[in-house]
Amino acid sequence: MILAAIGCMDSSGGAGINQDIRVASLMGFQLKNCVAALSLQDVYGLKSIYPIDLSVFQTHLDHILEHPDLKYLKIGALGNVVQMEILQEALTRRHRFKVILDPVLKASRGMHFVSKDGIPMLRALAGLADYICPNWNELAELSGSRIDTFEDALRAGEAWFETHGNSVLLKGGHAQSNQPQEAIICPEGIFIHSFEREPWRYSHGTGCALATAFMCLLAKGRAAKSAFKEASDWVRILFRQLNQDL
Repeated sequence: MILAAIGCMDSSGGAGINQDIRVASLMGFQLKNCVAALSLQDVYGLKSIYPIDLSVFQTHLDHILEHPDLKYLKIGALGNVVQMEILQEALTRRHRFKVILDPVLKASRGMHFVSKDGIPMLRALAGLADYICPNWNELAELSGSRIDTFEDALRAGEAWFETHGNSVLLKGGHAQSNQPQEAIICPEGIFIHSFEREPWRYSHGTGCALATAFMCLLAKGRAAKSAFKEASDWVRILFRQLNQDL
């Protein structure tokens, strides 16, 4: 079974393809990858994005997507709209594998990965995925909804699922609450997961880690509703350890 990821290489080492490979390895998988861009990041945020040459991106993408044993593909941050167009065209031809899209719009601090002009193309990509993993801001941009509360996010996620048919893994880490809530909206129903906010000094890459952990658990045979809760708990344990080691 082959798992793969598309995304940016993070110069700080904490997110993007770097995090995808780390999480997959900890979960027992060797992850194939297609680098869309190199990013210059540090503790102050995302400073620059350097997209990979389009011909190189296309070649690497085709090499991964044509592998007969590819079962799961996770998509993270992309370098530009043209890469999104190439990926959209490629995904319309797929037959075998499941797609998990983490619709990265911007880093926690610093620049945006996707400009306003790129939102319609990201929305089209999201419609081709089997699972999308947005935070509140990302879901608001994809759905065109105003989201101020968890209830708003849940309604927007339900509307997205009813319209597009792909499952929504609603991340809750950006909510300003001492007990954030996350949810998965899938064919089996709506399942809400609450947890205590952790006093982390370092949380860079939690979204990447959650989407990749979810993919790995699906590959291990977990049902989506179980995989999401287990992935959420697993990521908090990982970052608890990372923060202890700082």
